[in-house]
Amino acid sequence: MGWSLVPYFPGKMADMRSERVLGDKSSYWHKIRKNRCSIPVSGMYEHRAIEGWAKKVPYYIWQKDRQIQFLPGFYELRESALANGEKIQTGNFAMLTRPANELMANIHNDGEYRQRMPLFLSPELEQFWVSEHLTDDDLQAEAKVRVLVLRKFAAAWQ
Repeated sequence: MGWSLVPYFPGKMADMRSERVLGDKSSYWHKIRKNRCSIPVSGMYEHRAIEGWAKKVPYYIWQKDRQIQFLPGFYELRESALANGEKIQTGNFAMLTRPANELMANIHNDGEYRQRMPLFLSPELEQFWVSEHLTDDDLQAEAKVRVLVLRKFAAAWQ
């Protein structure tokens, strides 16, 4: 699996704006919304730009009470042909992001994806994210996707 999705238009995308997955039915993300995956991480780096400094300052961010957490993402599988005609299948994935909270907006303050952060889920929602029980109706944006709301979580997970 490779990091970044390669949509059927020019460019690569490593981060998926959560507000576009269901909200924009013409988006590439909406088309692959059923291809959910969990991305295991022990933490992540975000880089902060400081005026007058040549390089950004890396911040390592992790949950102190968990060694591993799983970020929600989407994947795609594609079949392509090698020069000899052999067909191979390749896979790529991207993580789901949301508008940054106040702390992360201060850190992730520069670049194309500034003011964004990964969408973090509770351990219970991490499991439900990849469940076959999760439907479009379960995914609901709340005020610019501040949080992922899973309305039928309790009922469907039993």
